[in-house]
Amino acid sequence: MTLASDLYRRAKRVYRTEGVTAVLRTGLHFIMHSLYRRETYHAYTYALSKVANETIDEITPAIHGLTAIMVRSNQQADDLERQGFQFRSGTLHSHRALDAGAVAHCMFVGQELASVGWIVMTEKAKAALGDPPHKVDFASGEACTTAVWTNPKFRRMGLGHYGAVVRDRFLLDSGFRTRRSVIGKDNAPSAMGAAKLSPEACTEGRYVKILWWKSWTEKPLAASSGLL
Repeated sequence: MTLASDLYRRAKRVYRTEGVTAVLRTGLHFIMHSLYRRETYHAYTYALSKVANETIDEITPAIHGLTAIMVRSNQQADDLERQGFQFRSGTLHSHRALDAGAVAHCMFVGQELASVGWIVMTEKAKAALGDPPHKVDFASGEACTTAVWTNPKFRRMGLGHYGAVVRDRFLLDSGFRTRRSVIGKDNAPSAMGAAKLSPEACTEGRYVKILWWKSWTEKPLAASSGLL
């Protein structure tokens, strides 16, 4: 029932912010992805030490009413919902992800969810957040971030870069050395944001899913690709 509740809240949020056409498009996309996917991603690796000297105050977006919260448990998430903060509507699988140890870095403007990005520090947490099934070497001090979303109302305001740096600082302070993330090959705005963080390496990942069968393969990309 928790996934159904999250889907209902998300549908309400999409309807409120983007209209009925977007609700239908999002619903069809979700159904199709549950049955079949064939996608190409770019997987980036970052050295977390690069953000050690970042001054958070200097990159914090000048958005009135902006509040950043690290959500670490379902009890905390439920408390936020009772206070009027719109956390669940901007996330899927949030109940199982929080139970598995994932951390949601949320940014609210007032009580409206402006952006969210998940911090993943274990294989269990990664599996709880779903596809794509790229490889992360948690045992060697590598972590990942995933399911980053920004409300259309607050895009191109600096939340992407700010959020990435905050999440990287969190991972660095937690003892991790590198971070991985995957971005759809055709997602140009996110790729531009990734490039600003100076990734150490990039691979191309190909993902195929047919019902319950999945395949993930990666190949290195040369620096000449323009992605580094």
